[in-house]
Amino acid sequence: MKKTIKLLMLLAICALLLTGCRKKGDAEPKTDGAFTSSMDTEATASIEVRGSWANFEALDAVAADWNRIYPNVSVNYIRVDDYSHQLNVLVAGDDCPEIVMFSPRTYFTERDKIEAALVDLNTIGMNTDIVCSGVLDAESKDGRLLSLSWALLSSRFVVNKSILSQLNLTVPTTRGELEQVCAVLAENGYVPLSGPYRNFYALLMQNDRNLKISKEADQAALYERFHACEAGCGAYFEEEFARLFELMDSGYIDHEVNIRVEDIYEKAIGFFFEGKTPFFAVTTETVSGMKKRETKSEAFMANPFEYEFVSLPIVNETPALSIDGVQGLALVSGAKNEEWAKEFMRFVCTRTELERMAGVKGMPSVIGENSEDERFTFLYEIPAENTVVAVRYPVIEMTDSAFNGTMWEIAAGKLKNVQEAEAHFEKKLKSWLEQNP
Repeated sequence: MKKTIKLLMLLAICALLLTGCRKKGDAEPKTDGAFTSSMDTEATASIEVRGSWANFEALDAVAADWNRIYPNVSVNYIRVDDYSHQLNVLVAGDDCPEIVMFSPRTYFTERDKIEAALVDLNTIGMNTDIVCSGVLDAESKDGRLLSLSWALLSSRFVVNKSILSQLNLTVPTTRGELEQVCAVLAENGYVPLSGPYRNFYALLMQNDRNLKISKEADQAALYERFHACEAGCGAYFEEEFARLFELMDSGYIDHEVNIRVEDIYEKAIGFFFEGKTPFFAVTTETVSGMKKRETKSEAFMANPFEYEFVSLPIVNETPALSIDGVQGLALVSGAKNEEWAKEFMRFVCTRTELERMAGVKGMPSVIGENSEDERFTFLYEIPAENTVVAVRYPVIEMTDSAFNGTMWEIAAGKLKNVQEAEAHFEKKLKSWLEQNP
């Protein structure tokens, strides 16, 4: 009963929210998010930030701006090994950091304990009017804003346009065109669609699948269907499972190729720069690191080529876009310099600093107006009716693990047909529900 009530509340909230980030021509935010200092500018203190990234240049840039106002209050970033399993210990210790990288949608050991140790950012006076409402939804749990994301995350394909040009092909904009392009690529010895093995099958149909779910008129009924794990509920994804079998049977996807891509960032970029991959599934975070790594690739420097971040209609007739936020900054309650950390978060949550962070990282800003970066013009080109903020639809999170796991089993050859895939999905969903009551 509690689950049903919670779902109905979520759906009621969703109905009141915009369906995505602001598009060109929409109303401007209520304020410009200007920052006004409220603490002693002569004081001395330090703010410790812990996270999983090897470096955090975007944070360094904001810290430099911060020190123009508070020259004696340092912001220090420290990387933590095995972060997803260590964060629960970090936030519970007596010497806990003031700020940590966190997202309520990402796996962490004892995530509930972590969330309980975080400050509700709604209570510290941040001006969140300037942030896309969908991002705020994604970083919230039970009405508490747990972290502040500063860049938009979406999955697309980076395309080697030089390969297409050599074969007199163009980037497909419909499913029919995609079929024609893939056929020509396969005939010429290319595997058209590939990506890092860790998330290729999650990214492949993510946009199309999430849009399909969002279009369901009766979200409550769909939720209950999956929550009850009704017999035959796997048939809801019959088209998606059949599509993967079709793509693999046609030679448009080769699981052995994807297995060779060992990570989702450094090695993934290096693999694409070898110049043999037409369409490579990635996220905006991966794309953000490509430009600076061109010179690190001997293959790319020897044979440079033009590439672009595009959306492909894998299942749907036209491209779709599902958006989320990159892992954000969260405040740890009870940290030594908690009040200074709150002041810093208020400083970060301004138009200037959010755009600076996104710009340094090379990702689209959560302000939703980062159109100057040509790599991300798609945020404005995909029609609103084909755009979905995934976190607003509880069914997406509920079915995500089972869906992605089933896609992997299909690719690995462990499932022989759509019927086996549907049954496997239901088994995986039941297991997920037992672990997430």
